[in-house]
Amino acid sequence: MCCKFYDPESEWRGCNYFRWLDEDITEWQRSVTNKLVLEKKLLECQLNTCQTELKEVTEQRSLLLEDNSRLKMKYKAVLAEMKLQKKKPNNKKVGGISVCCKAAIAIMLVLVIAAVVVML
Repeated sequence: MCCKFYDPESEWRGCNYFRWLDEDITEWQRSVTNKLVLEKKLLECQLNTCQTELKEVTEQRSLLLEDNSRLKMKYKAVLAEMKLQKKKPNNKKVGGISVCCKAAIAIMLVLVIAAVVVML
């Protein structure tokens, strides 16, 4: 309801009086509003859960990257040791493969597994 002097073309209100008239909300409007509020709260909870999981996965990834770099250094050290052992004529062999070769193969397998986990 507005003043009787209200002019819609110029939007001039003669006495600056205005009262909003709104019908009571219907049951379906109340139901839809409540469902939307509930859905918003559920989505906020899901977002918080996803952010927490992302933080945990990021921390695990950084730990795995550290392990991977440490294992690479060990691999390089074993590889250097293998080269030195090849130069020596009396290389101990167990089952046809030298001990250093077996160690290098084991470390290489660990590196491959770590790389696969990091990629996930």
